[in-house]
Amino acid sequence: MCGIVGLTSEKISSKETLYALRKLEYRGYDSVGISTLTPTIKTNKMKGKVNDFIKDNVDNLPEGNTSIAHTRWATHGKPSKTNSHPISANGMSLVHNGIIENESSLREKLIQKGHKFISETDTEVILRLIIDSGKSIDDALPEVIKKLEGSFAIAILDEKNQQKIYFARKSSPLIIGVGKSEMWLSSDVNAILEKTREVCFLEDERWGFITPDKASIFTMDGKREEIKTSTIPWDPESTHKAGYPHFMLKEIFEQPRCLTDSMSDKMDLESIHFPENAAKVLKNVKRIKLIACGTSYNATLAFKYWTENFADIPCDVEYASEARFRPVFEEEGLLVIAVSQSGETADTIKAAENYTNKKVPLLSIVNSYGSALERMSDAVLRTHAGVEIGVAATKTHITQLLTLYLISLHLSKKDNRKEKIQELWRLPLAIEKVLSKDEEIENVAKKYTKVKNVLFLGRQYSWPTALEGSLKLKEISYIHAEAYAAGEMKHGPIALVSEKLLSVIVANNDEHFEKVIGNLREISARKGQILLLTTEDAPEIKQADSTIRISSISSEMSSFCFVVVLQLLSYHIAKHLGLDIDQPRNLAKTVTVE
Repeated sequence: MCGIVGLTSEKISSKETLYALRKLEYRGYDSVGISTLTPTIKTNKMKGKVNDFIKDNVDNLPEGNTSIAHTRWATHGKPSKTNSHPISANGMSLVHNGIIENESSLREKLIQKGHKFISETDTEVILRLIIDSGKSIDDALPEVIKKLEGSFAIAILDEKNQQKIYFARKSSPLIIGVGKSEMWLSSDVNAILEKTREVCFLEDERWGFITPDKASIFTMDGKREEIKTSTIPWDPESTHKAGYPHFMLKEIFEQPRCLTDSMSDKMDLESIHFPENAAKVLKNVKRIKLIACGTSYNATLAFKYWTENFADIPCDVEYASEARFRPVFEEEGLLVIAVSQSGETADTIKAAENYTNKKVPLLSIVNSYGSALERMSDAVLRTHAGVEIGVAATKTHITQLLTLYLISLHLSKKDNRKEKIQELWRLPLAIEKVLSKDEEIENVAKKYTKVKNVLFLGRQYSWPTALEGSLKLKEISYIHAEAYAAGEMKHGPIALVSEKLLSVIVANNDEHFEKVIGNLREISARKGQILLLTTEDAPEIKQADSTIRISSISSEMSSFCFVVVLQLLSYHIAKHLGLDIDQPRNLAKTVTVE
């Protein structure tokens, strides 16, 4: 969940390292710090955000050509300067992303040996183990990491090894960037896109070191490996706001282009074209198990409705955090689809491993390149959303929906596939029309900035959309929100209805419309506030306090348009509350811990 950047160069490294770290702040923003070899180690750190740290320190950073930096999402120990990384002692400095699960037992043994800890972090245990070994870091590091249980990506400076950054990873992402007379370490490619697009995605359970002109990589058994690089096609400009006040708003408005890019990769005007390995795992499928977390889970629930209706294939959708602890029931024709924008979501990876260990085919849907999930999969479909900086997912969600919808069409037993593909090509224009209502949606949002509780309701295709709307609102506005299938209102949630409760009702004008409006009238009869999202061809519903209409669209594709309305609604409520939209409290973009 934390962000790591390291740079060893022939030039001064500290400022460049900090500026790169700023691109990783979506991974955590409780505290920040940097260590630089000068040749002694100089460390600056504080509780707070990267931009504040840069303002206070950038002109006073020590000059050196090898630095490591860290932005923290607290796990062990409260956010504080003391618990901030890097953790330094005995001429070494270390940053860490992950969780050391056996930290307590290791700490106790080290304390009994006389070690005095300066922080509450599990990170310090790693550093103390290296010190306790009495060996050089080259000999100690491979021994120490074998003692660690859990997940970690670490970077270490050692005063005895100038212009070197040591690293190790297990179950947490870490990449090497290859520049001109410089080498980078980073938790994510976003941080270094402006410096290099040539990256090495480190395999799991590897350690080694980088110098300005080379990378040395070893397995846990000490076998040396050659560095293998890939070229990342993303545009470095995508890491800038481009005139928008927030990354989230920029990314919402990028969705028509993202959909076009994603469709162009997978289909033409009349047919769908998946890579050969993806087409192979989709052949003869009899049941599909989907595993995901958060926003990705909401997308998989939409897939269940599409696929069971289009292809008569039963689909089971489960939170990866639960699926990882459940038994695997093997059956002929079973396919597992794992969905994760980063491909590094810890629970999704662990759940997927349960099935790959049983030789069940795994198809992954990811946005990133070179992720752990991609490397363990039999086939991968990339969403092509591009870099997403805002913590709340927008364009990655809508391109997940698209990719899953295309799988459903690929499997469909109906004879209207060509018609549906042509409707898909019109989808970016439909999204553009939704975006043209931004001012109207903002005016509606202003009415509801003082609400404390919100219910989101929908039936069939609109229920996953309601779930996503609820998630977005609570993520960035901190307003308590829940989503229910509309028919469940009378089974408990209706007890919450009062003049202070807002109900957001998603209702396409289809065969379920009247039933959903029946739920709306039940809320109105109890004086609840109502915001109705529907289509232009739907009749006027006088009981709704506010109504936002989208262009008429088929039921199964309405999710794409309604979800954009809900993204904008959440964004504008949060904006008028004066909240930090791109970096909401307690959240991180990529959840790499369990």
